[in-house]
Amino acid sequence: METGQYTEEQKKHILIVDDDPVYATLVRSWLKDTYLADVVTSGEFVLPFVHGAKTGMPVDLILLDYDMPVMDGPRVFAMLQEDPDSAGIPVIFLTGVETKEALARIMDLKPAGYLTKTATKESILSHIRSRLE
Repeated sequence: METGQYTEEQKKHILIVDDDPVYATLVRSWLKDTYLADVVTSGEFVLPFVHGAKTGMPVDLILLDYDMPVMDGPRVFAMLQEDPDSAGIPVIFLTGVETKEALARIMDLKPAGYLTKTATKESILSHIRSRLE
């Protein structure tokens, strides 16, 4: 088997949470050869998904949009941290805002990391890989 080629059972499961379905689908397409990747477009669907309501498969890492309507990323992150079934899942925030103040607010939450939405495919894959090792 070539490096980077995994069977479906060997692939880590990434959940992409973003209210922009175009961006989420793009990121999913970047991940699909290396990871199992699913998308939810609203924060309110994250906990049911993590609890296996959709796939029955554990989630290994979450890419979470910071700024979403209805339930924003920080609120979703807090819910994940409070739930014993999801507290150990690494969360990497995705943000379209790149000001020092916004990035400081993200880092104050102590996620596994953050990426800006201008990040390249290679940068996103590298960041995920480093959090899953």
